[in-house]
Amino acid sequence: MLSTVQNPNAAPLIGDAMWGDSWPLSSDPVPVDRIKGDSTGLGHFGLDRHTKGINLSFIDGSARHVKVIKLKYLRWSTDPNWQVQ
Repeated sequence: MLSTVQNPNAAPLIGDAMWGDSWPLSSDPVPVDRIKGDSTGLGHFGLDRHTKGINLSFIDGSARHVKVIKLKYLRWSTDPNWQVQ
């Protein structure tokens, strides 16, 4: 199943968040409050934890630091119709 993921180096698997699970939507805004985040799926990850970003691991096995403002550009869904902003 993982081999069918488009752009696995841009598909987050595990990351720093304020909640135990999350389902970001392509319509989720980047949160304004970077200390508390917000109640959207993307808002659970939108925290300034490590130099204005978070650490994420990806489907391809890689891991890297991602700035909060760049979270919208990741592929948070395996849906082929997912709209990367």
